[in-house]
Amino acid sequence: SVVEEHLTRELGAHPDEIFETIAHESVNAASFGQVHRARLKDGRDVALKVKYPDIDLKLSIDLANVRRAIPFFNIFVPKVKLSVIYDEVRRAFETELDYRQEAEYTRMIGKNLAGFPGVTIPEVVDEYTTGSVICTTFFEGYKVTDREALEREGADVHEIMKRIIAAYTHMIFVDGVFQSDPHPGNILFRVEDGELRLCILDFGQVKVFPEEFQAQVVKTSFAYLVRDVDGFLAGMVGLGFVTAAEAELARPIVEEFFQRYYDLSPDEVKKLDFAKIRDDVKGTLDQIRGIHIPTDVVLYGRTLAMLNGLCTALDSSVNGLILAKPYIMEALMKMQMKLAAAEAQRASAAG
Repeated sequence: SVVEEHLTRELGAHPDEIFETIAHESVNAASFGQVHRARLKDGRDVALKVKYPDIDLKLSIDLANVRRAIPFFNIFVPKVKLSVIYDEVRRAFETELDYRQEAEYTRMIGKNLAGFPGVTIPEVVDEYTTGSVICTTFFEGYKVTDREALEREGADVHEIMKRIIAAYTHMIFVDGVFQSDPHPGNILFRVEDGELRLCILDFGQVKVFPEEFQAQVVKTSFAYLVRDVDGFLAGMVGLGFVTAAEAELARPIVEEFFQRYYDLSPDEVKKLDFAKIRDDVKGTLDQIRGIHIPTDVVLYGRTLAMLNGLCTALDSSVNGLILAKPYIMEALMKMQMKLAAAEAQRASAAG
């Protein structure tokens, strides 16, 4: 009833009058709101995400509590400045409260991925979108981790993994604009006339890379994929994680990772001696003054971690990175050519 009243205020009339039909029970939770399925007068099925009317105050209180707790948590990881992570996450949450901004991100990424094989981005219906309500076209599908649906629909989990990572590598490395919340509830699938179709939902949390930072991420990621120790360490310095001298201290750990752990599947990783790995890493970290977390890398790291977890949930016997490596390499090569063309254009203008 609270959401119904809020929706009526936002749209200027009772939802039963505006829509052909609307489900009074929500079909899903949505971080700071809830989603109702509805049908427009023109027959289109839509998802109506409505923000809880009191969520702004609740979030500000929660964030204030976390901010006060940060110094105490930093005692356990003194070499990492947690306030940087807090600041970026706070900005992401506060941006997520603005559904007009989310609508703009949805349109932006929809345009960037237009024509991308087998991937759908919902279309925004502007007429019913406000700062507290976002209306998009409805995608009929199942969570990509729904085992029963996967078997019933005959969907290939490896193909799903490759398509998800292909879409995300394009967003991250080519466009520099990506949805940073790839949990199973935000990625749906269906099989239509024998064809697999994916849909990425919820663009409340989106990261836009600064151009120079994106270029550095591309170079560092490329070095990682080809196991170029020198290039990877140079990238870590370029991104601002460590100094050049500290990067050299980390060289033995990076070399060992590329040689021993790079190709392991999640099941194989579980069998590793983490106590020994921890001691080896700690010995190196003790020689480093501190690790700086660049603000722009926070949501990038979170996104990669969530994608890794998603691939593990789909098939823990497969290294998702290796499976999707050709797609990642293709995206990185596209971006490198784009950067090279931009540099050549700047050089020509300067000449």
